[in-house]
Amino acid sequence: MHPARAVIPIAACLLAACATPRTTPTTGTTPTSRTFNAARNTLLDCGFRLDRVDAQAGVITTQPRTSAGLLAPWRADQGDAFDQTRELLSREGRTVRVQVTTDDAGLADASVVVAVSRTQRPGVRPQSKAIALTSQAYDPALAERAWSYEAPIRRDERLERELEREIARRASQFDR
Repeated sequence: MHPARAVIPIAACLLAACATPRTTPTTGTTPTSRTFNAARNTLLDCGFRLDRVDAQAGVITTQPRTSAGLLAPWRADQGDAFDQTRELLSREGRTVRVQVTTDDAGLADASVVVAVSRTQRPGVRPQSKAIALTSQAYDPALAERAWSYEAPIRRDERLERELEREIARRASQFDR
């Protein structure tokens, strides 16, 4: 048998695996598990990459999702025109934290916090007359550390409300 013929079925299996949907079906026997799965699927469908998924504690966190601001007007997770302009000029990302809790009556609720953070680079000295004259300071004490870090600057309450509504809608579909 020719070696190239053996590669074709393997490639077909790999391509079939890539064609499967990213989200998992939202099923569960308790309201908490249904709400947790709805939250996870909502975040995945919105384009967030999951960072921590702890079903026992009811916590889901995502990695920061950066935005190109005005250059990507189709993105639903961006704010108004002012926010989009600010995101175009500086690198900002949104990190989502979902906490699923159950009350005494057994009803589950998902609270969402969206933190907007800006990438900071210590030692960068932008020039006010011409951006091409921006310089970089070198600090030997920082040489061992990372040259950039994320600093939280505000919350995105609009996106929090949208995600909470979508999670509640998805979780209620499976209560019927």
